[in-house]
Amino acid sequence: MSFDLAGWSAPEDVAAEEAVREHERSAADAVRSPPASRGDPVPLLSACDGSRVEHPDAAAIEAAVGRLSPRNWFLVLDRGDHYVQVSLGERAATRPGWYALEHRDGLPDRHFRAEVAERAGIVRALIGFAAGEDAWRQAFDWQHLKF
Repeated sequence: MSFDLAGWSAPEDVAAEEAVREHERSAADAVRSPPASRGDPVPLLSACDGSRVEHPDAAAIEAAVGRLSPRNWFLVLDRGDHYVQVSLGERAATRPGWYALEHRDGLPDRHFRAEVAERAGIVRALIGFAAGEDAWRQAFDWQHLKF
């Protein structure tokens, strides 16, 4: 007994082919309609010194935090109504050499602040926020700010 397998696909082949087609459709849609034109917020890193980076990667974030100083004392990583802001030292109403880390989740009543001693924690928070992760928030003792 013999079987003609021409034109036949195993179920996993069909699933793989469908996944490839879906990826191609998504990629084509992203080209025709990039996030900014769809209204999706584009992550933007802005610093007190006037520097701006769209879609910052980990290296850009680490460099921006490393440039914080008494003169260039804050930066903001913005995704529309959601942002993380880092300020350094006394101008940020914190101890010299410490950071004030703030984040806002939409409306002003969702604004929080933590004081952080270590630069590495600030960098991890910004990288996590830029990646759309939520776990970075758990590393800090947040105070709810009321305006």
